[in-house]
Amino acid sequence: MNPGLALLALLWRTTQVAVMITNTTAFLSVPAVLTDPDNTGRLDAGQLEALANTYIGIHTTGFSVGLILLGLGNAVFSYLLFKSRYVPKALATWGVFANIVLATFTMAVLVFPGAEDNAAIAVGRYVPVFFFEVILGCWLLFRGVRPS
Repeated sequence: MNPGLALLALLWRTTQVAVMITNTTAFLSVPAVLTDPDNTGRLDAGQLEALANTYIGIHTTGFSVGLILLGLGNAVFSYLLFKSRYVPKALATWGVFANIVLATFTMAVLVFPGAEDNAAIAVGRYVPVFFFEVILGCWLLFRGVRPS
């Protein structure tokens, strides 16, 4: 095992959690901002709508940053599963691939904002990691780990 890689993956996942918590808190504050009497008295409906759209855009970007950190951290964890042989090598390899796809495609969506309109990117970033997570969960539930 490689403690340095495990620490790196933990750092990425911990950062991902912090980003997602902050992102969710900011997103949940939108109704309060839009219904605040101070704002509704000073801003017209168009300005309130623009403010809401700004919050939603920031939420979308924050969510994407969280997904990138999730993909990076889980790719390293999958690599460590591969090296440990706790699960079949093919499954761990699929996990590395699926999480790199998640991180890469999500980065593409951030860099090229219209990329999410492409169905291959919109669906392709989630499908491989979905199957990895479900299969890994079932494997661990029914077979457990294979101790070295």
